[in-house]
Amino acid sequence: LPPAFGRNNPALIGICRETVVEEQCARLTDIKVNVQDMAMNGLAMVNAFFYLHPRERENGKLQLLIDLGTENSTLAIVAQGQVLHVSSLMFGSRRITKALAQELDCTENEAELRKKTYQAAWGNPNCPLLPVVKQLEQELNSALEHWRQSEPENGKLPIQKLWLTGGGAQLWGLNAHLIRAYGCQVGLFGPPQQEHLPGQEVKPEEDYNPDLSIAFGLALQGLNAAGCRISLIPDLLRWQQSKMARCKYLLWSAALLLLTLAAALTGFYFHLVYEQASLEDRLNELNVCRSLVPKLDDCLVQIGHCQRMLVPLVEYGTRGWRFLSTVDELQRAMAPQQSSNAGWCIYIADEFSYRRSSGSMTNRNAPLPAPAESRSGGVFRIPGRAPVEAATSSAPETELIPVFKMELLQQMMVGGFSPRQPGKAKYEVPKDILDNLNAGNLFAGADWFSDWDEEHALKVFKPWQDLFGDKSPLSPQSPQSPRRGRPPRDEDSGDVDFRLKLPFKNSVVRAPAPPPPPPKRRRR
Repeated sequence: LPPAFGRNNPALIGICRETVVEEQCARLTDIKVNVQDMAMNGLAMVNAFFYLHPRERENGKLQLLIDLGTENSTLAIVAQGQVLHVSSLMFGSRRITKALAQELDCTENEAELRKKTYQAAWGNPNCPLLPVVKQLEQELNSALEHWRQSEPENGKLPIQKLWLTGGGAQLWGLNAHLIRAYGCQVGLFGPPQQEHLPGQEVKPEEDYNPDLSIAFGLALQGLNAAGCRISLIPDLLRWQQSKMARCKYLLWSAALLLLTLAAALTGFYFHLVYEQASLEDRLNELNVCRSLVPKLDDCLVQIGHCQRMLVPLVEYGTRGWRFLSTVDELQRAMAPQQSSNAGWCIYIADEFSYRRSSGSMTNRNAPLPAPAESRSGGVFRIPGRAPVEAATSSAPETELIPVFKMELLQQMMVGGFSPRQPGKAKYEVPKDILDNLNAGNLFAGADWFSDWDEEHALKVFKPWQDLFGDKSPLSPQSPQSPRRGRPPRDEDSGDVDFRLKLPFKNSVVRAPAPPPPPPKRRRR
């Protein structure tokens, strides 16, 4: 509650017996009434009063609100929008109905119907309603005295106005009698009969319906429009109400989830449509490519056929050029430096010539192919082409070259002599020659040829050794030798023969790919 009357943090506390609440809730449940909330009649009266008279919230003087019910009554003391005290009175309007029934000698139902129009003589001491109203005054005085004793700081405040509501408040002349008894204004409040907009002041001349004041206040609390709200429902029902209050969040979450799912499904649908279109385009391209594959295979077969036809021409046509290039590279590697000769070569041959001269052609385990029959298709045997019966001719059969079995020239064989120079090891000069050859662009991996056939080596090197002997230009006894006139030494005498193999760095012909294996038959 807002601060007032010296209270910084006032709080409103409602106390009620739990058994009463449970009995009332069980009674309503038995008659199939859906209990949403339970509240106190006094607070319902206060909420209805402040709703119908919003200006009274700012009134700082004491005002008494009295609900005259059938069985009992309720008293509420309010000031400046705060509830200072709420108590229950034993007085009920049924007492007025019984007294009136005795006076009119009728039943209570008839007396209840005539109560609103009955005009009592309040000035007559023998009026039958005076003792009943005196009981109401006594209970009001007792309740006020009890409140003044509990709150002496506010008990001295005068009462500005007394407000009546409920069925007993409609008794004719009751307000005038209370004015004389308490010396203050007495008013009647309740929801108007006609439509009333919220927040507007109810005019006094309107036709009130005070019977519905408590119901109106309870409805305000059920709509969360009440200013003073204290719920008396059991814990289980309160838990259910909180769940129901949060149900809207569940609905919003479900709606959001459905919208998200719908958006995801829509996006996934368009994604599938796009993927299907792209896959169809790719499938069309693959179908087009599939129709072109046989043509490309035929072109590759023709290109391979032409390449295989060129292999012998290129291989045999470049052997002379490679022989001359070998001579030039040896001349560069064995060029004289610092008036000293690096030696000379007496034997240069390709590997095929070397094997033929040394009788080792069968070292590679590749027997020479037998002469083939003359076939259509040119000079070369083309795999994959079916043989055709040769026409009857008296021309001699032509030997075909097997391209896939043809050996390619890969290295050269070199033999020669090098002088033994002073201050150097025996094979240091041939090693320099090897380094120069490997540093060039023609050979790669030049090394000693230790597998040279000895008989063939004697045929190559022996005649030269016998021819020159000590008359060799590189011999120390030769007139051209730099050691002429000096005594011979064993480590300097004679020349050193070297035998080299020179593999080519690059091949002029790339070995053709072997023919593809025949396709495997699928088993049914």
